[in-house]
Amino acid sequence: AAHSQGGPTTLMVRNIPTECTCEMLMQEWPADSSYDLLYLPKRSGGRATLGYAFINFTSPAHAAAFAAAWRSQRLIAFPRSRGLNITV
Repeated sequence: AAHSQGGPTTLMVRNIPTECTCEMLMQEWPADSSYDLLYLPKRSGGRATLGYAFINFTSPAHAAAFAAAWRSQRLIAFPRSRGLNITV
């Protein structure tokens, strides 16, 4: 994970439902200039994702605020999914 002075800026978000798209994530997490990269890898040959994403924030404070707000939360479009697991 990328670290700048004051803490990490890149987080890994796990437990994202495999049907979730990058567009769905951007509706949940609007591009408000707090992050500059959202990567949601997909399975080869299909539309399903691998169930995790990487987000790079523009500051350690933005990364910490996102982690605090979303840790163990569920995405609105997938209320029965497991809570999100956020790590550095």
